This record gives sequence, structure tokens and C-alpha cells, in this order.
Amino acid sequence: MENLITVQGMALLEEGESDVVALVFRILGNAKKEYRNGYYVTSESYSVNGKAHVTVQVVRDNQYRMLVIKCIKGVSEIKRGRISLIGYMSEYDYPNGMLICGQYSEFYTLDTKDKNAVPVGGSAFNNSTQISLVVETVARM
Repeated sequence: MENLITVQGMALLEEGESDVVALVFRILGNAKKEYRNGYYVTSESYSVNGKAHVTVQVVRDNQYRMLVIKCIKGVSEIKRGRISLIGYMSEYDYPNGMLICGQYSEFYTLDTKDKNAVPVGGSAFNNSTQISLVVETVARM
């Protein structure tokens, strides 16, 4: 947990999405969502209309897409991040989604069996004071 707190401090500075990706990888490690436990984690960076987008995908047993995480630079990008995350979850059938920046995390779910379903928001956390709850939420997925 100590490494998580150190990396979280860097992400709180809002230097860029790469710091948030580092935070996500520490959260996933603390939640035991890592390769040695059957999870494949990868990050992807792309640009849309000149804006950087970074996502982290978590796949269980190389087949089940279980979680997509949208990393944003700061709270000023939450609206754009939500739109991107919801679109990604719907298009690629991810049942769980997470929007995260240094200060804030929010979680979404999608009923992938219902073709008309849309992602629904759930828990939201202040990462500065509730990072352990973020780890617990990811661990339960």
C-alpha cells in the first residue's frame, strides 16, 4: 500500500495521464488484478480530435473483458472522460468501467446480456481520502 500512496501523490499533481496510468497499475496490483492471478492488463493511448485518450483494459483468462479504465488528467476532464468511457464500454461489451484521475474515481456497470442496456454510474470516491475503497471496489470485480 505504501507504493500506492507514493504513486497517488504523483498523480495528484496532475502532470498527465501517464501518472494516472501508473496509479491505476498500483491499484490493480493491490487489488490482485495482475498476470500471476490470471489477469492480463494493457494500456492504450490514442488521439481523438487532438485530445489524448488513455485506457487500461483488464481481461480475465485471456478471454473475458472484465474492466475498462478511462484515465484522465484531472477533474476538469471528467465530462469528456465519462462520454469516452461509456462509449467504450458499450462498443466493446465491458461489464465494468472506471473513470479516474489523481483526485477522483467513479465506477460504472453495464448489463452486457441486454443489447439495449447503457452503462450506469455507481460508486464515486475521493482518491485523497478513500483510495483503499477504490482498491476494494476493484478487488470485488
